[in-house]
Amino acid sequence: MPAHAQFYIPPDIHHLYRPFASDRFDGWIDARLFAALPEALRATPLRVAQSTDAERVREARNLTVTTTLAGRRVWVKIFRPAGAMSWLQYALRRGKAVAAWNAAFALRSQDLRSPRPLWGLRRRGRCGGAIGMLAVEDEPNSVNLDELLTANGEDQAHLLHSLGQFVGRVHTAGFLHRDLRRSNILVRDLGDHFEFALLDVNRLQRYRRLTAGLRLRELERLRLTGPAGKFFFNGYAPRAKDAQRLNHQYQRRLHIAARLESLPRPLRKVVKKLWYYSSERPTLRRFGSGAAPRGK
Repeated sequence: MPAHAQFYIPPDIHHLYRPFASDRFDGWIDARLFAALPEALRATPLRVAQSTDAERVREARNLTVTTTLAGRRVWVKIFRPAGAMSWLQYALRRGKAVAAWNAAFALRSQDLRSPRPLWGLRRRGRCGGAIGMLAVEDEPNSVNLDELLTANGEDQAHLLHSLGQFVGRVHTAGFLHRDLRRSNILVRDLGDHFEFALLDVNRLQRYRRLTAGLRLRELERLRLTGPAGKFFFNGYAPRAKDAQRLNHQYQRRLHIAARLESLPRPLRKVVKKLWYYSSERPTLRRFGSGAAPRGK
């Protein structure tokens, strides 16, 4: 399947985008952003991470930067292969940039916030999914959930209750983020209520049915101990009895996860992965596959 066809764009906003192609990459880009894009970036788009005003946020296997394009602040993530196995792994897969682009629009279609994709690229070729780029809109006046809880403590009943409601809606829609940690949730305080947005959604999957085990394992990385867990599940579960039961099971999972940290390092990594991913079921619902509009 051509790279352009792997990116999904909802029909009602298709007119906002145009196909993008350089010597090595194919994808889609916001039309207004393309009109203001310097020729150097049109030819070699990954140079966006080397621009003078680019600020590196995180550099590990992948690189995340924030910069200004066409007068607007954007977040850019460049997906990179970890080694030879990554190239083989993506020989028959769409790649993380395509997955993140499609996942963001899948969430937004269910009225669940995730920053709007502006520019998505996949390297051309059979194993091109190993390399890609995704640029998304900034979420103004938003702060990272981890920073907010660290700064103000975890005894904020309103914030955690609202967070539980948001994550509950995500799970009710069948979505599993699969890396739901505090740093991947943005919060906007609007005074009488909070708005939340999900980041790093390239691992997101949609299931036909989410079991309680899948839900609790997803929540484990939020580390909501003590009263924080109670406040969260009061918003997450519609009935008080369910909230109490889920919180009890969740606290037990956190206790087991903490015990795993005491294992020797090589063994700990293997056991934690088995503990975290062992019970996933192949009941996935595909979204975005082959649904991208063709170029004009």
